[in-house]
Amino acid sequence: MIGEKIQERRQKLGLTRDALAKKAAFSASQVYQWETDRQKPSADSLLELADALGVTVDWLLGRE
Repeated sequence: MIGEKIQERRQKLGLTRDALAKKAAFSASQVYQWETDRQKPSADSLLELADALGVTVDWLLGRE
């Protein structure tokens, strides 16, 4: 579920995986792993992702 939220927001913002990775200081492969739910982002990564995507952590977790 979190992977879908990350991908949905990234695409809505018109960002590539590379662009999101650079914006939040991740690797594009990390973003890919999260979007495909192969790995879950750490708590720290969730905060950075939320900031980079302009959403809340609760939104990423499907709580809103």
